[in-house]
Amino acid sequence: MHEGSADAFAELALLRSGTIDAARLAERRSEALNLCVQGLADGSLYDSSERGQFRSYYACGNTVAVWSVAVLGDPADFQRIFDLWRGVFAHVDRLDAHYDRDSYFHALESLGVEADAIDRLRAFIDETFDDPAGAVAEFLESAGIEVVVPDRPLPPQRREWATAALTHLMGQACEGRVSYYREWPRLRTAGIEGCEGFDAELRIVAIQGYDVDAEGDRAFDATAERCGAGRSVTLRLEDGGTTAIPCGAPPPAPPPALVFPEF
Repeated sequence: MHEGSADAFAELALLRSGTIDAARLAERRSEALNLCVQGLADGSLYDSSERGQFRSYYACGNTVAVWSVAVLGDPADFQRIFDLWRGVFAHVDRLDAHYDRDSYFHALESLGVEADAIDRLRAFIDETFDDPAGAVAEFLESAGIEVVVPDRPLPPQRREWATAALTHLMGQACEGRVSYYREWPRLRTAGIEGCEGFDAELRIVAIQGYDVDAEGDRAFDATAERCGAGRSVTLRLEDGGTTAIPCGAPPPAPPPALVFPEF
């Protein structure tokens, strides 16, 4: 929660300085929201560090910060996140202790948040969800925030769809082994010995004709269609060359993209 709140503080500083506007703030929060959903697909937020998914703490913590402001009464009253953390620090100072999640729950309670809402936050942190996108949307709705599923993922989310397509292709070719770097506007794979099509480094700029940086969602859909038909998928490389990757099964669909409203 504290990592995500740090991101929330930074976003408010950017907003107040005029560096970003309300629309960009909503986009930044949406980016974090979707990273949170992706992380929750693998297990609970509480256990993220055991899976090496440390960015989930920042992403889901940012979503928790937005939820916390809303549950305090007004999702547009961003100042309340500072009130909340002042309460956290005051509480632990009195106890001469370090802050933890119970300190956060106590501060929410001190500001008038009802017990059932705090229990909802505790469950959001501890539980594993079969439908992470639905669970996150329901969690936010409990504080009066309605997120929407857009016609297309936001540009930063499209990149995640491109990486999902590449992850599937490498996993199939390399018996589950996957190794690549996000170097936008390209994806650079590490050569893996014995993997058909991936035994040498590749610098990929497009999958099945779709740019990995700007059209990752379409690259994923094309990959799913080709793989579902048992046909190879063509990767276009930075040097202008191409390579065909055999594929025999479609990739699992990423969770639906979610978008925060502007407050």
